[in-house]
Amino acid sequence: MNPPPASKPWLALGAALTGVVSLFFAPLSVLSVLVHVIALAATTRMQEATRRWVRPMLIISGLCSLVGMTRFVLGDALSGIIEARGRDSSARAVSILRELLFAEDAMRRYAFIDPDGDGIGSAGRLGELTGVQGARGGRPLAVPPLAPRLAPGADTRSGPAHEHGGYYFIICLPGPGGSWATSPTDPVDDEAAERRFVAYAWPTSTDAPHKAAYFMDEHERILESANEAGSTLRLAGPALAPACDDALVHPEHWQPWRGKQPRTSLPGEQPRL
Repeated sequence: MNPPPASKPWLALGAALTGVVSLFFAPLSVLSVLVHVIALAATTRMQEATRRWVRPMLIISGLCSLVGMTRFVLGDALSGIIEARGRDSSARAVSILRELLFAEDAMRRYAFIDPDGDGIGSAGRLGELTGVQGARGGRPLAVPPLAPRLAPGADTRSGPAHEHGGYYFIICLPGPGGSWATSPTDPVDDEAAERRFVAYAWPTSTDAPHKAAYFMDEHERILESANEAGSTLRLAGPALAPACDDALVHPEHWQPWRGKQPRTSLPGEQPRL
């Protein structure tokens, strides 16, 4: 009776060959490890004389497969995972910026902060939008348009920021004389804030799995920066937070995110009847 195909020595030789090749072509190692497990199990059906030389050969070539798989995981696979994490974090950063936009749209439409009483509301800072701070020094909004989970909790050189998913987020409102307001004590030009604000998202550190920084204004003009300065990041962490006018005075660092076109009008820019 002929031995079953799995027990034939030439199949073990083929498995051993994949182990050696794995040292030079690491992606093959994943399949090679599986083939070695099957081949070693098949040696139990071989004759004793054959088994004596086939098993050591498979063990040695199997170790080659493990070395190749280690190189593959630490090289191609791990870097791919890190890149995927970076892309996911960047996508979530843009999503949160849009949450800030929708909250500011509600501020304008429903005039939660309307010092001049014209029915067009002014934009809010992060602490005001989330209800954790009083609105322009007064009582907190009864119905904050932004979830409390997005409240500012990190101090940066540009002001209080929210930290999430490896990104900092900040909102800047126009202040008097062309200045910008981010902190609760910063004065705000409420007339200009009816139709103006900017927001940023940037990496919390240079070790984050993502590099890009993002800018957004009241027209949902979203810009992306490669954020590179030589071998490090231009904007990273609390000490290297973007100035509120960074994307305005340094347009060379920014480009439209995925070709996104800005809105031509603003929700609530006309007072409600």
